[in-house]
Amino acid sequence: MLSNSQLFLLALVLSIFNWLMTFLGSSLVYFVKSKSQKLVSIALGLAAGIMIAATFFSLLLPAIQQVEDHLLLLFLIPLVFFSGGLFLRLCDKFLPHEHFSSKRRSYKYSF
Repeated sequence: MLSNSQLFLLALVLSIFNWLMTFLGSSLVYFVKSKSQKLVSIALGLAAGIMIAATFFSLLLPAIQQVEDHLLLLFLIPLVFFSGGLFLRLCDKFLPHEHFSSKRRSYKYSF
């Protein structure tokens, strides 16, 4: 078991590591001369993968562990997860916004 001072140091080191990785990832804009579609796709794919992993380990795994005795509730977890994805897709389709990469607007009237 870790003592309080060891837990504090572990949290401090992990926070600094998190800050450093965020800093290095965001500092790429200073080193890239032109926007490459391949680089943007890689960055978006990496960010999406990290967010899906965070969703799984922070939300889905604890939910599965809490309801592992109830089979009916166990089937409800993926249903709710995918319905959240469907909700985001519908928001993307029906809410007005601009696609800056193609200069195409997803609504009829500009403000």
